[in-house]
Amino acid sequence: LTRPTAPQTCAAVLVRAQCVGCEWWLVVAVRAIDGRDNASIGQRASPGGAPWHLTMACTPALSWLCSSERGDTSTPAAARGVPSQARRVVAAVSPSQPKREIAAWKRGVSGLTAGVSGLTVVYPLDTTKLRLQTCPGEYKGAFDCLRTVVKREGFAALYRGMSAPIAGYGAINSLLLSTYGMTAVVLRRRNAEAAGGVDRELSMEESMAAGAVAGVVSTVLRAPVERVKAVMQVRRNPDGTKVFRNSWRCLVGTMRTEGLLSPFAAGRATLLRELFQGVAYFPAFEITKRALTPAGGSSNDLDFWRLLIAGGVAGITQWLPPMYCIDVVKSRMEVPPAGSTPGVLGVLRASVAKEGGMVLLRGMGPAMVRAFPMHATILTTNELMTAWLSKLEVVDVAPAAS
Repeated sequence: LTRPTAPQTCAAVLVRAQCVGCEWWLVVAVRAIDGRDNASIGQRASPGGAPWHLTMACTPALSWLCSSERGDTSTPAAARGVPSQARRVVAAVSPSQPKREIAAWKRGVSGLTAGVSGLTVVYPLDTTKLRLQTCPGEYKGAFDCLRTVVKREGFAALYRGMSAPIAGYGAINSLLLSTYGMTAVVLRRRNAEAAGGVDRELSMEESMAAGAVAGVVSTVLRAPVERVKAVMQVRRNPDGTKVFRNSWRCLVGTMRTEGLLSPFAAGRATLLRELFQGVAYFPAFEITKRALTPAGGSSNDLDFWRLLIAGGVAGITQWLPPMYCIDVVKSRMEVPPAGSTPGVLGVLRASVAKEGGMVLLRGMGPAMVRAFPMHATILTTNELMTAWLSKLEVVDVAPAAS
């Protein structure tokens, strides 16, 4: 049997075609959600030109074809005459399987690839943002920061501390995107069961809930990775040389001097930021995809350029206030100025009292410039990788013994 053009919910009928000396079995999928009719045909014999007529197969045979896709190998008597070709039925034909689920490891690989790709593209802008946030008065603006860092410390300073994030951000995005994907699967499965097997897209509330779960879970990895990255990017000796040789030495050194929990120095601020960003990030991506979907099309079939736009819009959305303001506080907790008050509220009060409320928006320009290409790359790579890996999945039902 051939797979229908898209794994979508549809009704299915089993048709038996008989003629003199031959017999055809057909599994026909009709009334697909997107309005297109799909057909999967299994052929036993094909004598040309012979007259033939169609008769509907009994309902138990169709029930067996659907249940066997779920792993039920018991074959009712009514289905024992079905040839082996007709026993290969893709999950899309079964109403009980409204959407073919993607394995968790494939979501993880897609997220890993996406995270590494996105960070590599924009790391110098991330260094600029962090310097502006944590070194008040030292630079006149983003361009001056870039020029000064390159002049004093060399071009390589823009990529300082990248070894931990290049591995860490891959793992973070792998955890973030796969958690969101698996949470969405659970929600869609629950919705399908409540609607009698009819699949539908997540509502905005459900997408926000899945994003919140993904953001909270990703904090476990994001907090220590971003602490190490911040220390490597900002701390330096009086002569401008870096304090730690690499990210691993930075992690060990800070734990030795500041305690075992030092990687989570900004853990509460990171958790708060990730919660808000998760609620904004994924719904913004879904809304933009649906807005860019041509009439009669599917948001899951967008082309490369539309995916880039949707990803970029989602990236900018997650850095709007108050998310960015929380990020400023988080950065100052990761690399605290001398004599600063510990804690989220302590750092917030001290920063605003000393430098004014606009301190919470410092570095926002580079963050926005960085957000669009980074998240356009991340989400587009994730979508394309997930789609490609899903094609490697073989959906097959072993023929039951007749």
